[in-house]
Amino acid sequence: MCKFQVLGYYFTSPTDKFSLKKLVEEAIDILQSCELEVVSIVCDQGPKNQGLFKETNVTTENPFFVHKTKKIYATYDPPHLLKSVRNNLKIHRIYYEERSIGNTPRTAFANWKHVEELYEMDSKDVLSHSVAAALNLYVAAQRMKSNAIDTARFLKKLDKLFDTVNSKTLKHQKKELFAVTKNSCHVEFWKVMISWIKTWSIRSSKGKTIVAPCKNGWILTLNAFIGISQDLLMKNKFILTNRFNQDVIENTFSSIRRRGSLMDNPDTYEFRHTIHKVIIANFLKQSVGKNCQDDEAYTLVNFSSFNKSEIFEIFNSEDCAEEVYKIMWSD
Repeated sequence: MCKFQVLGYYFTSPTDKFSLKKLVEEAIDILQSCELEVVSIVCDQGPKNQGLFKETNVTTENPFFVHKTKKIYATYDPPHLLKSVRNNLKIHRIYYEERSIGNTPRTAFANWKHVEELYEMDSKDVLSHSVAAALNLYVAAQRMKSNAIDTARFLKKLDKLFDTVNSKTLKHQKKELFAVTKNSCHVEFWKVMISWIKTWSIRSSKGKTIVAPCKNGWILTLNAFIGISQDLLMKNKFILTNRFNQDVIENTFSSIRRRGSLMDNPDTYEFRHTIHKVIIANFLKQSVGKNCQDDEAYTLVNFSSFNKSEIFEIFNSEDCAEEVYKIMWSD
């Protein structure tokens, strides 16, 4: 199980000038004042987040920054990176280096058309081991062109890569989904994957090279995971890599949308009113149509031990506190 807690939120607008760096540093200070050790931060590849990494001198080879002598790693959210690769593959071709028998390098490419062709014959989960296996099967049966093998190999590697950054349990039937330990294959595998990703060349149908942030995003994130593993395994027996993504954030917003009658764009008052209910009532069941997995997390603070007057003191909105109180003790 993973513990989490909403620390705060900040409203912005396209014309609002604010320092994301200062907000992150303030959050780190608050957590460390509570004697919680901050190991890393995670975000998607939005422009402001990329700007934050640039401002804090986070690079692909040095995926961390130092705040008051404390090294803080920075990663991009692996599920977002995977989706970005998928989106690029849908539009472009991804060329990569493949080693044949005798370790001779050659240029291969993954093509989304092979996935579409497979779906016409057999529906599978996209970008997964099952798709790669099915592509190999249909090529062997001469029902698909032989170059679909390159797409199969690309998808198989990508599937294994995502598994290694999505471990939730100490043991699993797939070794890539094992927790990271001193004896596991993760760090060496990530080093191999970094070298492989560096060979990627994303090109349009006309042959133009496309600069896709997800390529460097994966390299930065894997280098960060290597550093995190080396640091944490000095005092911990294992690491669950799934705990470094932002599924908890995604599911929190999912709960807010569900509590707000599926409103995707609440105004500031509606958002503030709803997130208070979500935080206190621990109302974090995922809504239908969610785009992320169950994070299996629970809050650091159990508010069920608070009485009604204490909840009123926490909130300056009496109607919100009253409703939360009713939700929590409705049974």
